[in-house]
Amino acid sequence: MANIPDSQNSPVLQHSNPAFPLETELRNEIENSKLPVLVAISADWCGTCHIMSPVLAELAEEWQRRIRLITINIETNEQIAREFGVTELPFLLFFSEGRIVDHVIGLASKAELEERIEAVVKCGFT
Repeated sequence: MANIPDSQNSPVLQHSNPAFPLETELRNEIENSKLPVLVAISADWCGTCHIMSPVLAELAEEWQRRIRLITINIETNEQIAREFGVTELPFLLFFSEGRIVDHVIGLASKAELEERIEAVVKCGFT
């Protein structure tokens, strides 16, 4: 994974800096984001995650001015998985104003994810 780029200029954040705890970094990003945040938790060995990855990248690009995407690898961030009760992958969490407002577990179509993003954005959670 790449280092986290400037959060204001990149639609996709990926965590890989072990010197800075992800829990702190993730909380800061979620709480301080002016946009809703989609956290995608996956694993390298997860076939469904590999199917969803390009869909999430497309959505991040298409919705970059309306939602933030953060990807987290469960293999290197087990604490996050425990904290959010991850039982199946991929595990997607939608945050607005620092709180979880929706989630998706397992495979979802681009259309379904767009509907959920639209709902989070439209409902005035931000």
